[in-house]
Amino acid sequence: MKILYLTSPNFFDLEISYIRELSKLADVRVLLYVAPMNLKSSAFSLDSQLKKEEIIIATEYPGMEKYDGMIDRKQWFIVNDYTNFSLGSCYRLNKKMIRFMEAYNPDIVHLVGTGKQKKYACCYDGWKTKNVTICS
Repeated sequence: MKILYLTSPNFFDLEISYIRELSKLADVRVLLYVAPMNLKSSAFSLDSQLKKEEIIIATEYPGMEKYDGMIDRKQWFIVNDYTNFSLGSCYRLNKKMIRFMEAYNPDIVHLVGTGKQKKYACCYDGWKTKNVTICS
């Protein structure tokens, strides 16, 4: 089973253990939505953010190496929105997230939180046959 897990740094501390255990049962890819307003939370902290709108594997994102041993950085991807939800950025990143989902083709999309970027991606018409779990 393939699970795509969409979340944000606000829930990072709560989800590390859950995702680690879930990964023992299924192939789990994590999309972590990072914007300037959430570079720091209770357990997540980045000193700086890349200046591009892109989905970047966590092994190549500066500052993520400190989470080695806690997460499998080969399965975590940063959805990097450095513009903080501008309309153009939202549209471009949404298209990239949809392409990421199509390439991965998950059986389940697990959405945590209520960020508009994640909602838009999960409302994409191509996902009508997918299971979507929304936790707020």
